[in-house]
Amino acid sequence: HDATTDAEIVNPLDVGPASISMNIDELASTSGLTRVQLKALEDAGVVVGRQVGGATIYDDDALLVTRASAGLLEMGLEVRHLRSYKVAAEREAGVLEQLLAAQAHNRSPEARHQTTQALGKLVILGEELRRAMLRRSLRGSIIH
Repeated sequence: HDATTDAEIVNPLDVGPASISMNIDELASTSGLTRVQLKALEDAGVVVGRQVGGATIYDDDALLVTRASAGLLEMGLEVRHLRSYKVAAEREAGVLEQLLAAQAHNRSPEARHQTTQALGKLVILGEELRRAMLRRSLRGSIIH
């Protein structure tokens, strides 16, 4: 019996109730990236800010993305490689949106809860599938 079959799934897309707002300098300082690296990630669509007045503000998702990106860049990946993660996430989101579209239109609290639970389970299962397929693809060439 694993976590994905439990009645109440914690939505892995929910990072919690706190939301942050920071400018590019704060994001650079917090993530360990330079402004040039952040600009390159933003140009590639990997990091997304929102316009507030004349400033671009970055939220907790941007911070998570920049921290992960910093680690991947440090390991030798380039911004162009990180773009493939963005494209894959957008494709997966599109599939999940299509699957749950009918449920999402129902505004009752119970329906929203069920949609959130289904989405959480789908994301967890997708992560498990992706990890297993990546391991399978690397087995024999890098993993022994």
